[in-house]
Amino acid sequence: MLDDALLHAPSLAIAGLRAIIGMIFLSAGVSKLLRRTSLERMMHLHGLRHPLVVALAAGGLATAEILIGLVMLLGWTREMVAIGALAAVALLLLFGALAGRLAQRGQPFECRCSPLLASHTSGTAVAIRNLVLAGAALAIVGSGPVSDGSMAWTRL
Repeated sequence: MLDDALLHAPSLAIAGLRAIIGMIFLSAGVSKLLRRTSLERMMHLHGLRHPLVVALAAGGLATAEILIGLVMLLGWTREMVAIGALAAVALLLLFGALAGRLAQRGQPFECRCSPLLASHTSGTAVAIRNLVLAGAALAIVGSGPVSDGSMAWTRL
């Protein structure tokens, strides 16, 4: 019994990471769709000014986050999960760099980008948090679902 638990512990840990990252991305994407003005203000802080560019970037970002969240939660092939996790890493590194940039410029921004992460001021702490989450997403890249194709959390 204990041997079985130890054998499946890595799969359960990866399943937990997938669930956490999936919920964060899914909630952030939906939140961005519901709070476009906050997202558009953030984009203005980073130099995007043209209304069409801002609208396309905002819609694309929200859509990408929702898709990443769904893939992390529902992906059933190793390839699908790896692509979703790599996309998560890319966005988290980008968000981390942008948060660090705002901190360096002394321009704090009250971010309401994810209901699961609560309201926070974008800055150094957010940059570090995003780097930690990127590391967690990177751990998922090579793992995918358990060998029989089912999700680890459905085998409990």
